[in-house]
Amino acid sequence: MKESAAARLAALVTVLGCAVAQEGPTPSSEELPSSGGNLGLAGSAGSESAGSGGTNGGTGGAGGTGGGKAGSGGSGGASGGSSGTGGATAGTGGSGGNAGTGGGASGSGGSAGKGGAGGSAGTTSSGGAGAGGSSGKGGSGGAGTGGSSGKGGSGGTTAGTGGSAGTGSPGGTVLLDEDFESGTDGWSILGQAASDWTLVSDGSMVFQAANAPGSNSFRAQRAGATTWTDVRATARIKVTGVTGSNSDRFAGLCVRVRDDVTYYCLAIRGDDKLAIRYRQGSGGSGMNSTSVNFALELNTWYDAEIEAVGTTVTGRVGSTTVSVDDITTASGNVAIAVPGINARFDDVLVTTP
Repeated sequence: MKESAAARLAALVTVLGCAVAQEGPTPSSEELPSSGGNLGLAGSAGSESAGSGGTNGGTGGAGGTGGGKAGSGGSGGASGGSSGTGGATAGTGGSGGNAGTGGGASGSGGSAGKGGAGGSAGTTSSGGAGAGGSSGKGGSGGAGTGGSSGKGGSGGTTAGTGGSAGTGSPGGTVLLDEDFESGTDGWSILGQAASDWTLVSDGSMVFQAANAPGSNSFRAQRAGATTWTDVRATARIKVTGVTGSNSDRFAGLCVRVRDDVTYYCLAIRGDDKLAIRYRQGSGGSGMNSTSVNFALELNTWYDAEIEAVGTTVTGRVGSTTVSVDDITTASGNVAIAVPGINARFDDVLVTTP
């Protein structure tokens, strides 16, 4: 029994010596594996059976972190030797992978949407409220702030002022309104030849008297009724030529006309005066009211007005006024007259005062 135990101890020593011889010399630092696993431990002495092999080689190095592909881990050490032989040289650890590139920076939040534009103001007199502004659009990444509502339009202004009164004579009932656009029906000649009177164009159709003689012979065209008493007449008059500077040469608008020796005319005279020129029957002669200065300009339109009320006749051109009282003729036609003058007439209007 003692020999047997001594023999077994000798055999164990022999085995351990062989194991040391198999390991060989200690490797240099350059030969050591990078991040390799530890060498397997020799199996512990056991019973007569061989000791267990060393553990497998150390775990390979972990792959590099980051977005790059991780390096492959080193392979494990070989399995431990049988019968107590130490584990084989550990496998080389894998190289660390390159650090992966970081993900892109987080996107910035969208900027807030702009507020909607304010509604436009209401138009004058409409008073309607302006439309509200539309909501702002949301920015990408964050909802835009809604636009604020537009302000209501201001109320319309008050109603416009009434138009100014029209120029010309106010009047009552219209008795005659003649613009000569449709001819000269209703007009009849007094004195001289009918060929002296023609319709011509002067911006519109007008009634023209030409071929004035070198005398004061009464030439006229009359219209209306011999029964007209109190009337107001207006017309536009343009003098185109004068045959002399006597007080009996004029372009006129006349009332209470009975014939070529009974009439009352507002006279634009060739001697640069304004007056009422009249005759009151075959037994009398032509007379003038008190005259006033009037600088006649040829080929210029003048607005003339004459009114007969009771025994007074009043005439005016612009702000220049003349009149005569105590007339004896109570009624008659209206007329346009041109003794010794060439002239044009348009827009004859006759009303009651």
